[in-house]
Amino acid sequence: GWINEQDFLHQLEQASLWQARVSAWVYDAFQPDLLMTWQDNFDAAGHVFFLQDPQQPGYTAEKADQYARYYQQTARTSDEALDIMLDVIDLDTTTLIMVADHGMAAVHHAVYPNTVLEKNGLLKLDSRNYVLVDQSKAFAVCSGGSTHIYINLQGYQRDGIVTEQEYPLIQSQIIDLLYSVRDPESGDPVFTRVLPKNELGSLHLDHPYSGDVFAQVKPGYALDCWRGKQQVFEPLSYYGQHGYDSSLFEMRGLFIAAGGSIPSTGEQIAPIQLVDIAPSIAAILDFTPDPRVEGNLIEAFFEE
Repeated sequence: GWINEQDFLHQLEQASLWQARVSAWVYDAFQPDLLMTWQDNFDAAGHVFFLQDPQQPGYTAEKADQYARYYQQTARTSDEALDIMLDVIDLDTTTLIMVADHGMAAVHHAVYPNTVLEKNGLLKLDSRNYVLVDQSKAFAVCSGGSTHIYINLQGYQRDGIVTEQEYPLIQSQIIDLLYSVRDPESGDPVFTRVLPKNELGSLHLDHPYSGDVFAQVKPGYALDCWRGKQQVFEPLSYYGQHGYDSSLFEMRGLFIAAGGSIPSTGEQIAPIQLVDIAPSIAAILDFTPDPRVEGNLIEAFFEE
């Protein structure tokens, strides 16, 4: 729902600066070889204040300008938090890496994939909208712009009801259903990527816990896996989301490295992959990571 913006900004500021002070104290007190810390304020503010699209509920140019200023205010808080941590760090000997785990995209409508499953007889709910597992063939679990849909397969899921013979038919039905979901106003398709489990290796998602179907919507829509909704689409009460195709410009995140072993060129480097960070840190700390660790060394770290 809608919030008191000033109270929210104050809470973000207090949490951010407290986390920075704790991180600075830990570093100063224990001098660890590796310290990882987290700042949530810019991400949290993006979900609330990313008002950029006239399709978003409540949009006006004036409100968009106001929310952009709020977003900039959280950026200044992040800078202040960084200053707190830099006070205890000697950049002559210490390498500092700042990285965002994702970008942010403007959203205007929620999409309920479990409603799609329910309307097509694949999901059964009781009067409280709890899942009737022994009568349901599939269930969606969502995160931002992505969803994993699990098929209730016999011998694999507890109380599974889908036979091995029926499995590929259910999988294909789910894929077709999602591709057929269209915006009720524009008529445009909403899902841009819908893949069966055996094709998830192309996305590095070939994991035992991945869904039997993986799907992503295009920015503008956010997947919500609440159960029992009567409609597939609903206007959102927040403005920013992530979890979309990572190749999209909107999903790119911040990356800054300085100090220690980093060449002080001040130049912008080519985009990197998140999986490149762990092996690069291992190289800086002069140890060999587990062979299962993916990614490549960030070449700019080690140029003379």
